[in-house]
Amino acid sequence: MNKLNTFVYFFILLLISDKSFSQNIDPKIDIESVNNIYTLKLKAVSALPIDIVLYKLTNYENIKNYHPSIIDSQVLGYTENGVLVETKLKPCFLFFCQNIKRVEEVKNAGNYFIISNTIPDLSDFDYGVQEWRLTPFINSNDIESGTIIRISIKIKPKNTLFPIIGPIIIKHELKTTTLEFIDNLDNTDY
Repeated sequence: MNKLNTFVYFFILLLISDKSFSQNIDPKIDIESVNNIYTLKLKAVSALPIDIVLYKLTNYENIKNYHPSIIDSQVLGYTENGVLVETKLKPCFLFFCQNIKRVEEVKNAGNYFIISNTIPDLSDFDYGVQEWRLTPFINSNDIESGTIIRISIKIKPKNTLFPIIGPIIIKHELKTTTLEFIDNLDNTDY
């Protein structure tokens, strides 16, 4: 095995290892891909009260402040079922970066449940559904001391830049972006 192959192998192992980004969050995360469809399930605890977490998740103009790969987010309009939100992302892997656009119809379904459906004709995804469920975190003293965040994401990108290593990059970006996003909810004032 030459030095380049050894480096690539080591780097891929590093990328797919689990990480925790905050002392406030002890996430449990599962991610898989089958036929270019990526599924992420995450359970994490935020130190913030549930109403603050809900506010931050639905303050669409400030979503970009929770992760550096989110370039912009804005409300495009309102539909019968919710809010039309456009998010522009620029994830990078080593020195390769890609601009990605996602337009979703986001619905606050009540009871601290948010669901969004990607609109493929306006996005770089053939399919996308996100579900965010928030419940109060009750500590051992029966005191509400944060929020349990459960996330389910299922996406299918329209294309991949790197056919062989693409799934590894997409899984890595999906995982790290989601973990860092959750961590930054606790650590920003927006």
